[in-house]
Amino acid sequence: MNRIMLEREILALGLWPSLPRLEHRIKYFLGKTDIKGKCILEIGCGKGGFLIWCWANGAERCLGVEPETDGSTIGSAEIFQNSINRLKCNDRVEFFRGKFEDLPFNEYSKFDIVLLYNVVNHFDEEACIVLNKDSTARNKYRDKFLFIAKFLRQNGKLILADCARNNLFRDLRLVNPFAPNIEWDKHQNPALWKEILSSAGFKAFQLRWYRLYPLRHFGNLFSNKYFAYITFSHFILESVKIENSLHH
Repeated sequence: MNRIMLEREILALGLWPSLPRLEHRIKYFLGKTDIKGKCILEIGCGKGGFLIWCWANGAERCLGVEPETDGSTIGSAEIFQNSINRLKCNDRVEFFRGKFEDLPFNEYSKFDIVLLYNVVNHFDEEACIVLNKDSTARNKYRDKFLFIAKFLRQNGKLILADCARNNLFRDLRLVNPFAPNIEWDKHQNPALWKEILSSAGFKAFQLRWYRLYPLRHFGNLFSNKYFAYITFSHFILESVKIENSLHH
């Protein structure tokens, strides 16, 4: 699909406000990850904008999981399914409506990349709140990452994006003008996610901080933890599944 047609479809389907904004978000999310010919699983795919973009840019297979529970946008599942039908891409793009824990596992279930965009805290919000001080909660999340690892091929990549708990406005007990609805205590810092992922057999971590769309022309000048701290603390953490990670 050429870019002009993709932009038209993105708007018609209501997947994103504009193609340039979608590309800014997903390219920063993916970093240097090559998606061509790859099998991609997105847990908490929402309207499916990321996966439709991946399909249009050469991904071999895309599977989106969306339960439409707390933290999801009502009606997003229907938008994603309508997109698949309208674009006639059901041979390479699939949708599973339900919790990722219910995702069936078989010989066709292996993926090269797993995407977790702003969903990890919704896996178990009560546990997430106390992850930094409760070993039982950490074990719950370790087990969830071990389950996800089953769906990754050897040296497959997991890319996790979320807001860090540390933020200037939270620390000052003020409403964040960039993200007024974020419940900061339901989020954790990337160092803790790295620790839990390590316990589930992941390695080779790469951390980067989101650059706001209006500042996209300034390169990486505004892409660091200090600027993130005074905006909305959004980070991307990449990791790689290592051999025998399921036995950790």
